[in-house]
Amino acid sequence: MRQRLGLNGRRKSRITRDHPAFPRWPAESSARTPWTRGAGCATFCVVTSFGIATGFATMNVLVILGHQHAGSFCHAIAAAVVETLQAAGHHVVFHDLYAEGFDPVLPHEQIPKDALLPPSIQQHCEEVRRADGYVIVHPNWWAMPPAMLKGWVDRVLRQGVAYDFGPEGVIGYLKGKTALVFTTSNTPREEELARFGDPLENLWKTCIFGFCGIERFCRRNFEPIILSTYEQRIQWLAEVRQLVAQWFPATGQARSA
Repeated sequence: MRQRLGLNGRRKSRITRDHPAFPRWPAESSARTPWTRGAGCATFCVVTSFGIATGFATMNVLVILGHQHAGSFCHAIAAAVVETLQAAGHHVVFHDLYAEGFDPVLPHEQIPKDALLPPSIQQHCEEVRRADGYVIVHPNWWAMPPAMLKGWVDRVLRQGVAYDFGPEGVIGYLKGKTALVFTTSNTPREEELARFGDPLENLWKTCIFGFCGIERFCRRNFEPIILSTYEQRIQWLAEVRQLVAQWFPATGQARSA
């Protein structure tokens, strides 16, 4: 289900908690019900009041989920993110890459900056350009995102969209924007740091978003998921909402540094 962003100051259709398209994952991982989707597309836009109605402009926020199981805690995180952004009055575009059947394979002929892209990839690129901020949610697989999400990075955060090269070096086209990343893992934090350091922090903060010009960055990892209790997951989802509200505050509030 997809709706156009309302940028004319009028209140357009709004996805609320009782809307059939709104996520309804409880914090318990054993039973969740995904929202109703239009055929072949898991994308929707949450359209809320803008400008004239609130007195302040909203933000366009792109939320990307990379987890294969609809009952995962990553899905619960994504639901909390969308709900919090909606409550804050922001425009949201959400992609569940696995549910959409996103093709992560980057063909060689699509690597050049001026390559002819499939309409679906072109749409993703336009969403990246229009967004004021990004929220990424995924599990830690061998200190990396799943291949599905890595393929999204390869195909969408491409030269000419997220960055370019000039006489002085790299030009980050996402400069001035905000990125918030939520990851999950099963290894206890202390053991993971002792064995591996934190490769995902460097990947998202420096290699991807930093390379593209983003300085306002935050990442939170939740662990160990496999040993967590229902009460812990409830607390973690509350922390997700708090971080989203901090980095993407409600219209009219000052942003976090």
